[in-house]
Amino acid sequence: MTARGTVWRRNDGTADPADGATAATGDADSPRGGPDLPPIAIVGLACLFPQSASLQQYWDNIVGGRDCITDVPASRWRLDDYYDPDPAAPDKTYARRGGFIPDVPFDPVAFGMPPNILEVTDSSQLLGLLVARQALEDAGYAGPGAKEFDRSRAGGKS
Repeated sequence: MTARGTVWRRNDGTADPADGATAATGDADSPRGGPDLPPIAIVGLACLFPQSASLQQYWDNIVGGRDCITDVPASRWRLDDYYDPDPAAPDKTYARRGGFIPDVPFDPVAFGMPPNILEVTDSSQLLGLLVARQALEDAGYAGPGAKEFDRSRAGGKS
């Protein structure tokens, strides 16, 4: 199957009749696709990008042509401590601008984590948990009114 717009279609051009999440095996002519690959399901989307704490903000920034590269925020680091216009300066950066993700609240208890674990947990792991939850919510599998699914078919081969 190949993706055309937002509708998954088989290689013969007919629409996939799957409801909700749609499966795709890849295009037989694609270097990554082929009939021997197991099907995958795309069920929800989420992201965290510079100046975009959600998928909707991300697309709003793209559609609006917004430049999300900014000067280094004071909340990240003191520019005077790390900036040097000379690229060869040791232990310094010559960049004054970058793409910085927004501050997002994280409630460890909502993920079954004791609050004291945060100081030894990498922030990228915490951000990954947040985005994974947003993707599940987008798919309707988390949050209020979440739909049930067969958990024995999720997370790998059986």
